[in-house]
Amino acid sequence: MAPVRPLPLPPSPVNFALETDQSSNREGFCLRSDQAKQKPKSSQRNLRRRRGGRKKKMKAPDTMSSDDELDLFALLEYPLAGCRGDQFRGLYATTDIKKGTRVIDEVPLFTLPEPGDVMEHVLDAFFGLSDEQKDMFMELPPGWPPMLVNMVHFIDPQLKVMEDLIAKGDEISEYEEEILIRLGNTVEPLMIEWRIGARYFTHRFSLVHNSIDPTIDEPGDDQVTGIFPTAARLRHSCIPNCNGFYDTKTKRFRVQAVRDIAAHEELCMSVLGSQIWYHNADARADLLRQYCDQCNCIACDPAHLHRTSQDVTRSDIHNRVLPIQDFLQSLHSTSGYKFYNFAEAEASILELIRLLKVAGCADAELIRWRLALILEIYPCMKGKWIQCLAQAQQALETAVACLGADHHYVSFLESKIVYIKQRAKFDRQRRR
Repeated sequence: MAPVRPLPLPPSPVNFALETDQSSNREGFCLRSDQAKQKPKSSQRNLRRRRGGRKKKMKAPDTMSSDDELDLFALLEYPLAGCRGDQFRGLYATTDIKKGTRVIDEVPLFTLPEPGDVMEHVLDAFFGLSDEQKDMFMELPPGWPPMLVNMVHFIDPQLKVMEDLIAKGDEISEYEEEILIRLGNTVEPLMIEWRIGARYFTHRFSLVHNSIDPTIDEPGDDQVTGIFPTAARLRHSCIPNCNGFYDTKTKRFRVQAVRDIAAHEELCMSVLGSQIWYHNADARADLLRQYCDQCNCIACDPAHLHRTSQDVTRSDIHNRVLPIQDFLQSLHSTSGYKFYNFAEAEASILELIRLLKVAGCADAELIRWRLALILEIYPCMKGKWIQCLAQAQQALETAVACLGADHHYVSFLESKIVYIKQRAKFDRQRRR
């Protein structure tokens, strides 16, 4: 099932002066994005904001591994009534994209160490960028992150006072003019901070790798968040056609097509990771609100024919995964098994994999559960090496598609397949 384009949230009706496409000659507020390229100074005001066209090819320094990949997609405005500007843009395929194609291979504009949400660190990182990199960052559409709400509540009343004073025109007194200047000097740096923060907290990616299996050694990284301007243009879908992940070994954010994508189809990935497969539409909507986002794919649109069946399938997945997780945890504890035998665990995991595929899953979550069979279940069962080999080969196929042939999980699975083949051959000889 191909994903349907998710609808974005409309811009907030308040705080119009913080982010607007309308020109303004008023001094002290309604700052343009070009102003945010430099550290706040009260004398720098009223610089015009750059505006993009309706179609824009995405390009960044060291972003792609080849010129051919630059032609795979374009930045287009969403074809939705009432939508306008950068706030409503996404990446669309310009040609047919085969399953397993690496769509994006991007280095970060900047990364931040733990905890990754200190505004002072964000500002230092931004002002350390080149002008071209600042342009790329400021072209990202701002969101309304919850951590900046208090700043907005402080700025809004100040802007209202400034607007009232400016409306007086020539009738403004010297005292009121002095107040206007002081308010401008106070509000301007906060607005620049808001413009940067509204983009950073909306588009940052976690660099903390969520291992598919804890038994596999993962390279470490002392950086926890980063900005990848091309990948940030990908919108969310609960049935994504792309898988995005940060490769801790290469320090790059990579996006792979997990299924064939037709020309003119929008490229989407999950901003919720694997959580999309284990929650119904209402629960996913609550999670997406934390990211100032919403989804209108076939699994979320209440008017779509498959919404109900998707909810039933994902609720079944949620209910089935809990006892499986308990069983796998009990294998490494002394509390005893939750299942009476491994055959029951095998059947439950196989059914879980089937349900995930019915829900539209084609990403690393399938690898996770096949690894559970390969590493935890089949080695404890007699005569199951042929089945183990089949699961390993399917896991390898999925890994190549959603992670890439150069990912270290692929080499891990290839080595496991060699071992499993040897065990399967030995098992057949022993049976003779």
